[in-house]
Amino acid sequence: MPATRILAKLVTTTGSVSAGAIRTLREEGDAADPALAVIPELLRLVAETICHRPKDDETDCADEVATYLAKLVERYGTARRAIESLATARRRHDGVSTEKSRAWHQVMCVTPGAIEPTMKRHATMLIHVTRWITGHPDLETELERYVDWLDAPLEDLPEYDVPPSTIEPDEQEAVVLPESTGEETPDIHLIRGSYLNDKHPTEVPGSRTLDPEQEAAVARLRDTEDAYARTIAAVAMRDFVTADQYMSSLEGCVDPHALLTLRADRYYMDSRFDDSLGLLRQAAAIKSDIPTRMNMAICLLHAERGASDENIKEAIDLLTNIIANEADALTRARAQAVLGTAWMRNPIGDRDENVRHAIEAFSQGLQPLRHEYSHWWAETNFQLGQAWLELPTGDRAENFQKGMFCFQAALEVWTETEQPHRWATLQNNLGNAWERYPRGNRAHNLEHAIQCFTQATRVHTQSDFPTQWATLQNNVGNAWIKFPEGDPRQNIERGIACHQAALEVWSREDRRSDWAATQTNLGNAWALLPSDGEERARNLRRSISCYKSALGVRTRAATPIAWAATLNNLGSALMLLPCSKRGETFHEAIECFENALEVRTRGAFPLDWAKTQANLGQAWAKRPDGDKSDNLSEAIAFFECALEVISKQSHPHQYRHIAAKLDEAREDYDFLTKA
Repeated sequence: MPATRILAKLVTTTGSVSAGAIRTLREEGDAADPALAVIPELLRLVAETICHRPKDDETDCADEVATYLAKLVERYGTARRAIESLATARRRHDGVSTEKSRAWHQVMCVTPGAIEPTMKRHATMLIHVTRWITGHPDLETELERYVDWLDAPLEDLPEYDVPPSTIEPDEQEAVVLPESTGEETPDIHLIRGSYLNDKHPTEVPGSRTLDPEQEAAVARLRDTEDAYARTIAAVAMRDFVTADQYMSSLEGCVDPHALLTLRADRYYMDSRFDDSLGLLRQAAAIKSDIPTRMNMAICLLHAERGASDENIKEAIDLLTNIIANEADALTRARAQAVLGTAWMRNPIGDRDENVRHAIEAFSQGLQPLRHEYSHWWAETNFQLGQAWLELPTGDRAENFQKGMFCFQAALEVWTETEQPHRWATLQNNLGNAWERYPRGNRAHNLEHAIQCFTQATRVHTQSDFPTQWATLQNNVGNAWIKFPEGDPRQNIERGIACHQAALEVWSREDRRSDWAATQTNLGNAWALLPSDGEERARNLRRSISCYKSALGVRTRAATPIAWAATLNNLGSALMLLPCSKRGETFHEAIECFENALEVRTRGAFPLDWAKTQANLGQAWAKRPDGDKSDNLSEAIAFFECALEVISKQSHPHQYRHIAAKLDEAREDYDFLTKA
């Protein structure tokens, strides 16, 4: 695994590859500044990781994609925006995977400190990038040289020559930018106040849409002769080339604070949060009003530069000050909603305390938002629901009840017809909550979960949203495997069918981490499928094969927690196989459990540690070779360790099961030693 610093530097620098750098390389060739030599390598790296599986020659595919990516950088201005166009399917190429492009876009949209954990969710990309970094020992120096070139003064560059017109000189007309009055018309107030200033802490600016009233206002602004109005329209439509052309004509015509915040909006809509933040700081020095400080706080939550903990602390301080001093209840409520997000993202301090701060902030902001800002109210409910589910302390069932109540409230606004994708996401989260709900009738809870997942597939269909559909199939499969009523074999067979359908999508989309997770779930299903004799042995071998396939992706280095969980399950399946007299499968099972305990330590994961201790107890108790009394002595010790964590009060069902196994081992040991 590369150093976090190098990985973050690589991602941020790759995202900053500019159209100017591409043009300079093309025009100057070998005479170009050596600092630009890293650019083709960075584009090639991205191309190699977003290619579809090659049909014939992988090199040719990557070369073609790298060339196409360079063209997109020239069109969109930066590599980050070019990749966003591929990730959102605004641009398509036969050799490019939209899902892989989304992985790069996700990594480029988080703070530097979050780049490494985000990339870990995309195992294939992480492995490829890690190998690439290893092959470039001077990478940090090369990246810094390019950044220095990018930030160098412009004085030494030649003046830009406008190509001569084909019109005869006496027929030429001067190109004059429209003038600006700087007047705040109702349309300008609507777009600046209700759209550009309505920034949400969890949104991706590139996915923002205008409602019909805003679209009409933008159309009117675009058709005026006022440069200020046209600039606002261009920013709202993300037409940044036009917006930048008009910005220069606004100097002296528009209030400096208004111009700075408009420039900040332009960069925010382009997902250039650090640039937006810098302009907002300048604007705040002129007039530190509420919208400016609120937007600063939101940009700080997205900022890539600086330490993430310091950015979050500054955002919390800004929002706390707004809440303490602002008289308007709606403004305070929106600040509370953003403050809750900041506490949820706080990387330092006690996690339980941070989540409780978030819950308090979300809860205080809800009521005033209900009628005036319904989508803010729905989003705040959604985030509050997530916070209750993630709260590590308290009554788990009560926490889940509160979380599910919040999800249901959000569904009043995020309906299937008005907000289909948010509705489907909510249905999926609600399904996960029902599946994990620790009280009530288990079958009833799982019925609710399956219903939620199934409803979400009405929007996230296999043809239009294959990866979201596959996630839902995986979730439905897990619910059927756990379903306690009806025909157990039929339930598990339904789960197997769902997991196999999901695997087809993960394989086609090259989503290795999702593929491995589903392989593990499929292994669980095969191990639980009721059967006898040779069929039982065959199903267990299928289960073991699934676990071992998953371990090809779930390595200790990349995903230690998932690796240990899969090893634990593999050991359990191996114990159930008919074994030879020499006990090879039991030796392998014990090795799996012991390796899993390297990650599942008592301090870090006490319950998982105890479960694996109990599995070791069963393995030693059933081990067919060696001295039987010694084996039972080992088993007794492991069972006793497990019961140090698993108590009758905290986990009654598991306690009874392990305690019974311990009593059985003690009886067998006493019988052997007294005989």
